[in-house]
Amino acid sequence: MPRRKTHKQRSALITLPGHSLLINDKEDNNLQNKILELLSTITGTTVGSTLPDKFEPAFHPNHRSFFHSSVFGLIVIRFGLDALQNLKQYRDMRKVSGIEQVSLQELLNIFLVGVSVAYLDHLIVDGFTPNGLPLFQ
Repeated sequence: MPRRKTHKQRSALITLPGHSLLINDKEDNNLQNKILELLSTITGTTVGSTLPDKFEPAFHPNHRSFFHSSVFGLIVIRFGLDALQNLKQYRDMRKVSGIEQVSLQELLNIFLVGVSVAYLDHLIVDGFTPNGLPLFQ
């Protein structure tokens, strides 16, 4: 059974590629924005990597229930896609307005995308254990 350390290490591995593919605004050359966005991604993936076990602590091998289920994974996917779409809308509004500084709404949505990606990674890792993931529950 993967331990908290394993999930945190994996969140570190997915942070930079995930940030680069999903979050990084290649048109924005503001270094302060880049740093704030990366910090939001790191914070989100760190939180998301251990969140399923916060909801359902791993006191025994059969601890997995609703928050470790495939159904909840689909909910998390939807949540992450909504956050990604909101991020794009807030970025577009900021650019149209001519504002250079990244907004709090953008940083929050970046955080939420990071949480979603790391949460799903947690479920994938747990899914490959002998007990797997429950489909429903």
